[in-house]
Amino acid sequence: AKVLLVEDHEASRGALAEMLGSWNLEVHQAGDSAAAERLAELQQAPFQLALVDETLPGEDGYAVAAALRRGDWPAASSVVMLTPALPARSNGDSNSETQCIARCLIKPVKQSELLDAVRCALDGGARAADPLVPARAAPAAQAPRALEVLLVEDNAVNRRLAQAVLEKAAHRVV
Repeated sequence: AKVLLVEDHEASRGALAEMLGSWNLEVHQAGDSAAAERLAELQQAPFQLALVDETLPGEDGYAVAAALRRGDWPAASSVVMLTPALPARSNGDSNSETQCIARCLIKPVKQSELLDAVRCALDGGARAADPLVPARAAPAAQAPRALEVLLVEDNAVNRRLAQAVLEKAAHRVV
């Protein structure tokens, strides 16, 4: 299967390409949106999967994903966004840039999460109900367990702040 990997950080791109290559995927690498466009235009057939960094220089990852899905470049069947934290754009954004994302993975990406995303994309897996919920998010039905926390802080302001935060999260400060 052909995979387009668009990541501006060379070390991250190399590590991801190595993982993808170890699964016998044909990986085409680009460091920015312009390089990705050149790679995509050279292809005879579209990519089955595009892994795109959200924070690319110039055009961001969402613009690259939208261009791939719009057909400005040879389309990718599935687009997975690589985010440094929670996605910058939410599913509430109704524009085509967020609607074309099949899944978001938080960097650094765990090998098991990447494999799961690749399998889902290549097997034509059903689109998640909320693709912009990162893969590491805990299931909503699982309520966090209340804890008893021993708070040790010599600064009174920091102590009150920490206590308020913990109590708001339903923990008990002892």
